[in-house]
Amino acid sequence: MKLEQVSTDLSSRLVDIAQVAHDSSLSTAERSEKLNQMKGVTLEKIASESGEVSILAQSILDNIRHIVENEDWAKLPPPVNLSSNLAAAASVTSELNTLATKVLPDIQAMQRVYVETMLKLLQTVSNSEVLSMNHQWVAAETQFAKSKLAAEQEKTSGIVSGAVGIATATASIAAKVVVTGLTKKKFDRNSPSSEENAELKRTKDLHLETGTELKKEKANLDKLKLELAENEKQIRNLKDQQQNNNLSQSASKKLAEEISVREAVAKDSRSKIAIAENKLINIKADHELASAGLSAINSSMDFKAGSANRYAQEMRAYNDITDQGANLVQNATKVGTSFVDASAKEHRIESEKASFMTNFANSVQQTAQKEKRDLLDGINSSGSMLTAVIQGNDSSHTHIIRSA
Repeated sequence: MKLEQVSTDLSSRLVDIAQVAHDSSLSTAERSEKLNQMKGVTLEKIASESGEVSILAQSILDNIRHIVENEDWAKLPPPVNLSSNLAAAASVTSELNTLATKVLPDIQAMQRVYVETMLKLLQTVSNSEVLSMNHQWVAAETQFAKSKLAAEQEKTSGIVSGAVGIATATASIAAKVVVTGLTKKKFDRNSPSSEENAELKRTKDLHLETGTELKKEKANLDKLKLELAENEKQIRNLKDQQQNNNLSQSASKKLAEEISVREAVAKDSRSKIAIAENKLINIKADHELASAGLSAINSSMDFKAGSANRYAQEMRAYNDITDQGANLVQNATKVGTSFVDASAKEHRIESEKASFMTNFANSVQQTAQKEKRDLLDGINSSGSMLTAVIQGNDSSHTHIIRSA
């Protein structure tokens, strides 16, 4: 059966998709968008031409199909390499088609073509794997470089931050020292004494007591005045009734007795009112005196409380100085630890890099071993196939001789 060549259209599409995958001028998003647009048609074309091409061409198509399906674009060979591989596959297909036209093909020629095909197949697959690992290595190199730069920047940032912290703490300490130097009062000398506190309590109690008594006596005086006014009103009413000429002697006498009693009560009320007024005057004087004393003591206490508050501020200033001193030490320590942290990160980066190199070497070795096994299997299969061809060829010679 005649083997078909990979079509010019498919070859062109494969080279185009490889060019996009390796176009460094495109951003990641742009590259991904273009590759996704090309993916569907490319897979359709590969599927339509698979099964009719040579082993080498089929291997190239299968490899590209696997890469495109998994979108593992880093494994796509460069356009130049892919063009070379497709050209080699076309050459192999032509040779195989030429051999197929001969009645008695040259066994050595078939073996040579097959071995060359297997070697080119090995080279194609290996180049793809090595190219993929090379891309990974370049990406890792970039990552390591950026990590190292980040470590340097963190070190610089730590130094700057620590230096700024030291400057700020130093300035704050200087300011607090000035404030502390200007504040000379002592809390125990300016806070109220126990005697003053006792006097304040006594004066407050007196002010409260006289105030309560003042309210009580004022209410009592108002009550007495109200009772007197009501009694005097009744007396006037009774006297008006006495002017009635139609009253009997007994009724007139009764009115006179009631008026006399009420006038006695009124006289007693006036006396009580006079006493209550004098008492109210005295209590009011005591209350005003207590108010004046309380005001004086409060003023004195407020003054001393203000002085004590200034001393409390001085104490806070001392505490702030201590805090800033601690910050100063902390920031100074931060500057030193920045170098240690950066050094540790550099060592970690080197360790990661060495680990990657080890994995890279193992991957290359495994790939080489796999391809070697596949090649040996292919050569063994080739030997079996050639043996069968030779046997078939001998049978054909025998048949020709017998028929001659």
